[in-house]
Amino acid sequence: QVAAEVGISHITWAKVLNELKKRGMAERSRQRGTFIRKPVRRAEAGGVGDMIAVFMDDINTRHINMDFMDTIQNMLAEAGYRTMFMSAAESSETQYAQVLSAMRIPGCCGGIIWSLLDDKQTAGILDARPSDWPLIFMDGNQKVDGKLQYDLIRWDITGITEKIADKFLASGGKEFICLAHERHMGLSFLTMVKTLKYKLSAAGLPLKNLKIVRCSDTFSDVEQFLDRSKDSLLIAFVHKEIGILKKAMESKSISERCLLPAIGFSCSGMPEQYSWSLPIYNYDTVKFAANAVECLLQRIKNPLLAYNHILVSGTADNGDELF
Repeated sequence: QVAAEVGISHITWAKVLNELKKRGMAERSRQRGTFIRKPVRRAEAGGVGDMIAVFMDDINTRHINMDFMDTIQNMLAEAGYRTMFMSAAESSETQYAQVLSAMRIPGCCGGIIWSLLDDKQTAGILDARPSDWPLIFMDGNQKVDGKLQYDLIRWDITGITEKIADKFLASGGKEFICLAHERHMGLSFLTMVKTLKYKLSAAGLPLKNLKIVRCSDTFSDVEQFLDRSKDSLLIAFVHKEIGILKKAMESKSISERCLLPAIGFSCSGMPEQYSWSLPIYNYDTVKFAANAVECLLQRIKNPLLAYNHILVSGTADNGDELF
């Protein structure tokens, strides 16, 4: 009806509504229809009283050291922003709903997300996001429909995996065994797997020499990792897997050293239950958080900047034979 009144096609009117929705000026509901609304903009939200939403995966909310959370909160406070932390309890659907809701909260003018979202959910968020509501992703795919669509902060999985693989293969290694929790089979894990496959091929070794072992919160079959050949490297993907292995070994009164050669990936400052005495690579969580906030502040200041893709490294501990 509106399209007919103003003399445009239904297709053009649909494009207008989609653009208004992107800018936060329209809200569409299957039950109620389409409503025009005035977007909450930073200048209208009280300047220094503005709020940033920080969306966390429940694992990171509970397990990453407080320095990570404090860095985000303190840096935003110094820039004049309040912080609203939200935990998704490991549910991508919950996180998706949280982000959509935060976009409509008066005074909330942007977000930082430890993404649990799949590509479809990410595309939905980007489609609904107002043009003046920056959202910085921590982990994620960054490409939607083959194009760079948002700012992304990630661990440098490729860099450290290449370094470890090169050194292990050069020492006579021939096989990689990767232990990963069933909830960690995302982009970062797939990046590591892809890198290991490439290194095996470059060394003239078969891809069957890369083995993936899935685990849940409990894991009892540690015997499969014992008495391995020294040319087989066990990799515990992140701190949760380290904790699961460590607990399983302790329950059977077996020394961690029996898992060698092995390495774990973790984050700086993790509690004792998520660390071990074997070689470990700790990503710098404070640097990670600082990069996310700096990227957000840059985006607020200049929305037209090219999208960032920032890789964060870390430090090696408990022996340098693999580094």
